[in-house]
Amino acid sequence: MTRHAPVFVVLSALIILGGAGGVAVAQIPDVFTNLKVLPKDIGKRELINVMRGFAGAVGGRCNYCHVGENADTLEGFDWASDDVETKPVARAMMKMTSEKTIGCCRSPVGSS
Repeated sequence: MTRHAPVFVVLSALIILGGAGGVAVAQIPDVFTNLKVLPKDIGKRELINVMRGFAGAVGGRCNYCHVGENADTLEGFDWASDDVETKPVARAMMKMTSEKTIGCCRSPVGSS
C-alpha cells in the first residue's frame, strides 16, 4: 500500500457522499500550491472531486475552507491561503484519519 493510499480511501468515501454537481473549473488553477496532505501531483479533476466531497460532507461551499467571496463563480479565490481556520483543521483531520487507517492495518510486531 502506498503512503497516500489510506488518505484516498477516506477521500473516496467523501467523494461518493459529495455527489455530482457543477463547478467553475475555469477558476481552478492548473498548478496547485500549498498542498500539504494531498499528493503534489494530483490531477485537476481528482482535486475537484476531493474538494466536492468535502463540501458535501460539511454542507458548505468552497469559501468554508478557502479565502473567497463568490462561491458560485470562484472568481478571486486565494486557494493557497491558510487564512480560513477550517482549512488547517481539515488538514489535521485528514492526517489523523490517515494515521489511524495505517495503524489499524499493520501487523503486530513479531507476527508472521
